[in-house]
Amino acid sequence: MNCGAEILKCLLLVFNFLCLACGIGMTAQGALIVASLHDFDKITDLVAANYVAFTILAVGVAITIISFMGCYGSCSNNVNCLRWYSFIVLCLFICQVGVALYFYMKSDSMPPVWRKAFKASWEQRKSKRFLVDTAEKYFKCCGLDSPQDYINAGEDIPDSCSTSTTGCSKAMFNFAKDNILKIKYGLFTISGILFVCNMFSGYVANRMSRSSGYEDY
Repeated sequence: MNCGAEILKCLLLVFNFLCLACGIGMTAQGALIVASLHDFDKITDLVAANYVAFTILAVGVAITIISFMGCYGSCSNNVNCLRWYSFIVLCLFICQVGVALYFYMKSDSMPPVWRKAFKASWEQRKSKRFLVDTAEKYFKCCGLDSPQDYINAGEDIPDSCSTSTTGCSKAMFNFAKDNILKIKYGLFTISGILFVCNMFSGYVANRMSRSSGYEDY
């Protein structure tokens, strides 16, 4: 391969190594959360009540596998592996563009959706305690509308509640409203990264194929 292809190969390797580390971290975190779940008689109830934990686990596994393919293909000069990696990344790119466009068109309706989603979790907080605790810690809020919600329900205020008197419904609505633009640009940035990875991997695989005489030209 020429110098340019070697540089792209190194960049591809470094990028996929970083993604591999992130994927392993997400997989471990998701596995720990899933392992800590209990009080469910059926696996369907477990998944339904804690879909966030299973989503983290599934995304982590997917990132790990795809990144490993990129690392292995780059290190071993495996043309077929890199081509499969390029194809998978292309599919992800197409899906990501679709998600980004959908979010761009529906972004104005997102804040109410976030608020409605937390309200649904709050109403089932005994089975979705993990989701409610996570939201209260991350958004520094307490209860649906205020800490008084726990008192009215005859429950103790949990440790996950911050000293804030703001309800999570309002906190999540404000967060979504304030960060819509960042989320939009973030989705399109990820799409751009996937596109660049697809181009890099396809080019490197093609140069490997030519230099090894894998194909006739």
